[in-house]
Parts: sequence; structure tokens; C-alpha cells
Amino acid sequence: MKKLWIDTETTGRNSRKHSLIQLAGIVEIDGVVKEEFSIRFRPFPGEFVDDQAMAVNRVDRAAIMEYPHAHESFSAFCRILERHMDPFDKRDKFTVYAFNAGFDEQFLRQMFAKCGSKFFGAYFWWPWVDAAGSIHEYLCECGRRPHMLNGKLATMAEALHVPLPENLHDALADIRLTRECWLKARDLSTRHILATHGAA
Repeated sequence: MKKLWIDTETTGRNSRKHSLIQLAGIVEIDGVVKEEFSIRFRPFPGEFVDDQAMAVNRVDRAAIMEYPHAHESFSAFCRILERHMDPFDKRDKFTVYAFNAGFDEQFLRQMFAKCGSKFFGAYFWWPWVDAAGSIHEYLCECGRRPHMLNGKLATMAEALHVPLPENLHDALADIRLTRECWLKARDLSTRHILATHGAA
């Protein structure tokens, strides 16, 4: 199975008026990590930059305007994908995993559109897998979710005793953490279910 774990950092929450500025991911095939990447995108002219988003990303406006042009970064992203799949083969696509997948999917779809590509569906199966929902389900099954204050990635990591990276909110750090939490929560849930079934 070909999995693509993806996280984005953006200049705001509206995919039509704000910009994707970082796209990071992990290519996993049959359970083996084949490649990691982190790509920066310069905003298109006229796209809005929200100060609060910049504070979360810990980057300033001048810095993002020095990032590579979005078309160049988009081409680099497609080349990475095509090292591991064939966009002309309708049976060869990635299943995408992301924390709050709808948000990342919207921004990536918009990037395809802004770069003039109609081939979003050639690379990815739909629907995307929302890792946040999956981790939530696993935490419920093993009894940990009711004791958590919220469903944020950092909170879920703490509930799973997964160490937080120093550079939280960097897209690559966040998707590594997402994958680690997903794997650990799945394992805990499986062991809990097996133990309960065995006890029954």
C-alpha cells in the first residue's frame, strides 16, 4: 500500500485567499518509509498573509517572500510523487493521511489549481484519511480520550506519551509526530481490544 503522510503550513485558514507556504510529507510504501520532504512556497501576488498564522509558523513576511516560486515548488513536489507512483496509471495512487485532512486537502487542491494542473486526482485516492479522527477513535477504544482537554495533535501526543518536537508547527515535524501518534494509538487500541476479547 502506498501512503503519503502530508502536513501544510499556511498564511491563514481560507484556501482561496491565503497561501500554502510549506508542504511536508512522508512517503511510505508497504509500511516502509521511502522518503521525507519539506518544500517551501512563495505566496502568489495578492494572497493574504495573516499575522496570527505567521506567529504560529514563527516566520515573518519578508522571509516567506524569499521562498522559491510556487510553480517551481509545485513541480518539485510532483517529481517526488512520481518517483514512487505513475500518474498515468489509474490504479497507482497514494492514500493520503493528514491531521485534520480536510484543511490540508483544500490547500493542496488550490495549489494544483493555481499552478494550472487539473490532475489532482491522478496522484491521490479519495477520500483522504483524517489521522486526527483515527487517533481519536483509537484513544477512545483504549479509554484515554475522555481524560484529554482537547483533540489537538500535541494533546494527543502527550496522552500517548510521545515526545513533542522542539519545532512543533514545522510541517515536517508535525507530520512525523502525526504518523508516530497514529501508529502508537493503533497499537494500543489493538492490544486493548485483544486483551478485552481474551478476557471475555
